[in-house]
Amino acid sequence: MIKGKNIQSVQRAIDIINCFDENNVELSLHEISERLALNKSTVHGIISTLFNNRFLQQNSNGHYMLGPALMNMTAYANNASKTRLRNVSKGYIARISNKYQCTCHVFTLEGSRLKFLDMTTPVNSYYVISTVLNDLMHLYCTASGKLLLSWLSPREREEFFLSTELKAYTSRTLTTREAILENLETILQKGYSLENEEIEEGCISIAVPVFTDQSQLFATISITGSKVKIAGKIEAIASDLKEVSEKITRDLF
Repeated sequence: MIKGKNIQSVQRAIDIINCFDENNVELSLHEISERLALNKSTVHGIISTLFNNRFLQQNSNGHYMLGPALMNMTAYANNASKTRLRNVSKGYIARISNKYQCTCHVFTLEGSRLKFLDMTTPVNSYYVISTVLNDLMHLYCTASGKLLLSWLSPREREEFFLSTELKAYTSRTLTTREAILENLETILQKGYSLENEEIEEGCISIAVPVFTDQSQLFATISITGSKVKIAGKIEAIASDLKEVSEKITRDLF
């Protein structure tokens, strides 16, 4: 890890960018100066450099906003984060997969959707059960999907229920808002999500969240297998997955 003293001008440029957030989308020169306790001429010089390099932009009333250069870099940073997550998690999920002779999956969070990132299968199993890897992730009846749903805001949950048909895939699928919400509370309390034959009879999946160092949902790790292999080991598997999740967070952040 690189350690050394900060370059003051660079740090001030970073501080200016960090002034902007979801509650402060646009700021005036005066507001930025006050926030950083710096005089306007110093701030204006740094802002001009950021503006010329498209890290800041100005609207019609002269206020500043984050610029398009940061949008491009956000995409690059997301791709880099996914690559690091894949590399860091590979060995961990391989050991879990082999220990329980089931398939492990890693999904990343993209807004209110989950995207498949990686998977491992046990080396000595002739048959394995795996999730169908496409963009269709039923949030209300899959392990990773319910995990994501449990961490959505009340408004996002409401939007989900208004736009989703709660279809039964087996006799165990939860298809009422009340039952699903109750299940989400259980997930938050236990720290893992259980998909118990809700998509396919005889198939069980367990998922745990991967958080950033600021406790934001970043990804999910799940294990999927037959009822015979998983049913009597749910708590043990969940405990192992939580341990892996904590190690990944430590290694990544």
